[in-house]
Amino acid sequence: MLTVNGTDVGFKPAVQRKHERHSMVSDLLCAVFSDCAYRDVASAGLLQIDEVIAGCVNGNRLERRARGFGMRVLAVDTHADEQQAAELGVIITDAKTLLRESDVISNHMNLTAENWHFFDDAGFAAMEKHPIFLNVSRGGSVDEAALVRALDNGLIRAAGLDVLEAEKPDLEKCALIGRENVILTPHAAFYSARSIEALQRMSCHNLTNRSGYNNRQQQ
Repeated sequence: MLTVNGTDVGFKPAVQRKHERHSMVSDLLCAVFSDCAYRDVASAGLLQIDEVIAGCVNGNRLERRARGFGMRVLAVDTHADEQQAAELGVIITDAKTLLRESDVISNHMNLTAENWHFFDDAGFAAMEKHPIFLNVSRGGSVDEAALVRALDNGLIRAAGLDVLEAEKPDLEKCALIGRENVILTPHAAFYSARSIEALQRMSCHNLTNRSGYNNRQQQ
């Protein structure tokens, strides 16, 4: 199980690849929406894509894609192979460094009781570069009220969210709706014919493995 600074953040490879493809698109869309909100391009502090520092929380496949764009990549992912990370030019670091130095932060952690509201007021306040924040993981890992405050106070410059805290949110009361620098998608990053097939296959594989384990225990 993956931990960050003693907090269990889980690991869910079955759906991670689709989420990470979606996340790279969200990065670019959010950048466009955010930057278009500025009339003076110079004051927006725009970066070329190969100047961007991308921070990935449990997003090993996204790390590869970000490096392909020439980004410097910081990763918090104890599941990662350090030798492979070094070969890719990915820097394995701690959560404080990632929050402080990243221009884009993309969250892929699985939700556990320990990492509920992992991204809270303190977490957003630690984001010194006012990054684009992406959540394609689980809504409960982000304190939604803290996210709204971070947007209102300019602690983050934009957000791309495939999930909210509620699986069926009341969008009429959602404070994230109607913002030029927020993109919401309906928890759809995972879906494709291939990903559904993979999920079914892995579920059956896990079930048969568990059955075999139980049989061995009974012998």
